[in-house]
Amino acid sequence: MHDLKKNSKKPEVRRQELIDAASALFAEKGYEAVSVRDILNVVNGAPGMFYYYFKSKQDIYLASMEQYIAKRLKRKCRILEDEAVSFEEKLPIFRSMVEEDIQGYMENFAPRCDASISDTSYKLYDLVHMLDCMVVPYSRFIL
Repeated sequence: MHDLKKNSKKPEVRRQELIDAASALFAEKGYEAVSVRDILNVVNGAPGMFYYYFKSKQDIYLASMEQYIAKRLKRKCRILEDEAVSFEEKLPIFRSMVEEDIQGYMENFAPRCDASISDTSYKLYDLVHMLDCMVVPYSRFIL
């Protein structure tokens, strides 16, 4: 009898691994040039594993962008809502975070002149969605 040790990861770890791989590939190649197989090759996975977590390539793309936006928004909100720090102290920090996020977006997600229409439309959606998520916290801070 063989003593086989199962080498599996927790579902949340595996899902995150897929998102990380997809995020890197989307940033490098654009949405159109990435396939589900490309993502699976990075994580050494099978199609069934991918479809257990995501319905489609579009689904993992949206999860990737949601995570990108959420991380940045959470970081800003933590600083903006800190009542121990005065508005005057927060303002330059907030400004540098906004500049950093815009620069990061442009480096990773800005449409390229050789991008397809769908790549460009996804990136435009991402930018609009990111701005939409930031309206309420930014408004509270400014007001």
